[in-house]
Amino acid sequence: MIRNLDEALAVAVRAVEDDGRHRQDHEAALLAYVTQLHSGDSADGETDDGSTAGFASRLIHLSALLRRIALHEPAVSLLDLTRDRLMDAEEQGEAVRSADWNALAVLQAAYGRLDDARDSLGAALDTARTGEPADAQEVKALANLAAVSMRTGDVRQAARWAVEARDAADLQGSAEEAAQVETRLLIASVMVGAARAVRGPDRGERLEAAVKELERWTRVLLNVAGPDHRRSLEAMAALARAEFDAACAARETARAERAVEVLETVTQRTSAGLGADHPQTLTALANLAAAEFEAAGLSAPSGERRARAESILETVAQQTSATLGHDHPQTRAVLSNLARMRGDSTPVVELVERIDATYTPRNNAQRNQAKTRAIAREKHLVRLIAHAGASYFLESPQRFMPVIVQALENRVHFHVIVSSPWNNLGVFIKRDAAWEKPTAENVIELIEASDYYKHTFRKVIKEYERLRTLYGDRIELRLTPMDIPGTTLLTSDVGFFEPYMTANPEDRTQRGMGAFEIEFGKVSRYYALSVDAFETQWELASTLEQFRAHEFQHKQRLRMLLGTLTDDAAAKPVAPPAGEAD
Repeated sequence: MIRNLDEALAVAVRAVEDDGRHRQDHEAALLAYVTQLHSGDSADGETDDGSTAGFASRLIHLSALLRRIALHEPAVSLLDLTRDRLMDAEEQGEAVRSADWNALAVLQAAYGRLDDARDSLGAALDTARTGEPADAQEVKALANLAAVSMRTGDVRQAARWAVEARDAADLQGSAEEAAQVETRLLIASVMVGAARAVRGPDRGERLEAAVKELERWTRVLLNVAGPDHRRSLEAMAALARAEFDAACAARETARAERAVEVLETVTQRTSAGLGADHPQTLTALANLAAAEFEAAGLSAPSGERRARAESILETVAQQTSATLGHDHPQTRAVLSNLARMRGDSTPVVELVERIDATYTPRNNAQRNQAKTRAIAREKHLVRLIAHAGASYFLESPQRFMPVIVQALENRVHFHVIVSSPWNNLGVFIKRDAAWEKPTAENVIELIEASDYYKHTFRKVIKEYERLRTLYGDRIELRLTPMDIPGTTLLTSDVGFFEPYMTANPEDRTQRGMGAFEIEFGKVSRYYALSVDAFETQWELASTLEQFRAHEFQHKQRLRMLLGTLTDDAAAKPVAPPAGEAD
């Protein structure tokens, strides 16, 4: 039983160092302590001297230790608690260290919480700048801001932060301490990434300059930490990949091949030193696979080499997903690269039938969180096929409307296909429990009187028109007369599918999950099939303007369908001719 934070830290250190005999006992005790902290049952909240900031600082240390022993959920759960304690400390007038905000941001970024990391780094920067001249924590905050911006895809802002970090570091003069050298390496790596993203004629020149800066600080780190230190191996792998990119830009095939050889050697050393499933090893392998794939097309195209690269990345994808989780940014990046490789060389029918998660009603909250995160991180286009789309357009289900609006504010496009109320599912509609049987004469009136039509379909259309007024062609809704088998949500890197368990429109909308929902990444065959199905439906569906112009004809077709079904049901069966089987 862990009674306080000091004991928790001691147990966590033992868990890191344990040979496995008592690891599960340590982990169970740590989980119980973290649960106690969140429940409010713990008396912990400050250090012996009454410092809330000091307590928060040690929470950061505990979260980092939990991450090292792969207790990721409790490690993440401590991040919000730590942020709140640091903010409480500032409100109480305590001195909060910039180093603590920086350390918190590093952990937040490691778990893909990039917006939180950016906020923490802003606090770190403000705290570091209270004194003159600039200290190492200001440089570190600027460098981390550059790295976080690069991970969010904001290359221009990343480059600006990197330049500011470099200039602030230059004011301090030369640095030989390992921590300062690592910060310089981070700055140089961001500059390589920014140069890599350039599409103009000066791309090669900028890459060469960035590679030289990265090489300079890699050599300094090797002198400070030694060639076998994990940071040194990481830096050498990054440098080899940057050399490869610069060689490709300059069309220097021999230089590119040498870079691939160096990257392969460093990857082998990293695997031997840290283990095959270490995140750093997986990153090096992913870079090696990407370089091999690109190198295969530099001279004579090599299908065998491309297949090898794809095989390496497939292994990396499986290990990364198992180690970090399928929703981790590093996992998504690997899967996206693998999908790009396969898009070049693999037919859809040969893609793996990969399912990353299956949700049932008991974990509906996790399903909603996963979909919310997927929409929130999208930068280009969200696609949705649904019976009515109430969860995405209406506030009452309390699900995805806020994140959709935020995505539209961020200039993301939203394409939606919903069912026409006059499709063949109208035969299932009912007005009340007495079940007034639909006929060709009354089916339209029954649909118009239904809760589905009055409180879902019409409200969704009204909300769509409001959003269309605000965001223009960033949002477009189309209607299909065909039955939809389930809700499909697609972003640029992930898809979700929930099958409908009923054909009754009344039971398809504004309800919780009926049976299950699957999540799959871009590398999965299900993703490719879903995109193809969406594009086909999109072309066949009607815009709202087209639908309204021909709504009378849609209603008449439903009447005719019901009349035909009634006639068929009433027709007397015809016996087959004598001598023929039924």
